[in-house]
Amino acid sequence: MLILQLANGGTLHNYLESKWRDGKFEIPWINLISIAVEITCGLRFLHEIKICHGDLVR
Repeated sequence: MLILQLANGGTLHNYLESKWRDGKFEIPWINLISIAVEITCGLRFLHEIKICHGDLVR
């Protein structure tokens, strides 16, 4: 079974790419850390309930 979540605002990759200007992100560090924490928590949950996921690349 393949389950995908709808991301109304587009992909995380596209969001981050749109915020990259002149060699740096136009996003506060706290927001970048929050994104990383949310991804980590989601992966931890999937691992705890033995869900197999694919590569987390683009």
